[in-house]
Amino acid sequence: MSPLSRTRLHSAGRWAVGIGLVAAAWVVAALAPDSDFAKQEFPVAASVGELAQGRNLQLTVLDVAGASELSDAHGWRGDGPWLLVTFEAEAMFEETGASLARMDLRIPDGEGGDRTYRASERPNLAAAPRERLSIGLPSTATAAFELPADALEDSEANRRAVVEFGFDAVNRQLDSVIRLDVDLTALPFDAPADIADRAWSR
Repeated sequence: MSPLSRTRLHSAGRWAVGIGLVAAAWVVAALAPDSDFAKQEFPVAASVGELAQGRNLQLTVLDVAGASELSDAHGWRGDGPWLLVTFEAEAMFEETGASLARMDLRIPDGEGGDRTYRASERPNLAAAPRERLSIGLPSTATAAFELPADALEDSEANRRAVVEFGFDAVNRQLDSVIRLDVDLTALPFDAPADIADRAWSR
């Protein structure tokens, strides 16, 4: 082989290696999650009557109902519509920071985002979201969401509502959140309801 042929072969080899490295870098970049993905929360799907377990939270949704108006055992009353999610919850490993600071209802807005509603603090409940949960001592409470009037419309958005339970209402990164899918169009909202104070298991 002539010196010129060897030079050309060597150059072609370097080009092939370079192209291979560029292709490998492109594949790695395409498959690697972005920085925001690495910080997202860990969703745990919940179903009525079934135990859902997060990082330090276990929760069972006992009932989902609608109401035209709501009252509590202390004489408070509020017009609806209301979405009521009754649940049992407890901490699993650590009680420090184990409070349901996050109980949200998300309804898609039809434009790629969500409308978010927090559980109401208007009823005089012993089941305040910020109250701490205990290990081995489940508590039963009802999250009451005051809905806008258009939440009763038979729309695609209202069929894809989601209720979320979590410990941190501010820094939601790298924590678990328990999510319950709710079809608002499948619930009746034509009757009043009473909401009970928080109850602890004995």
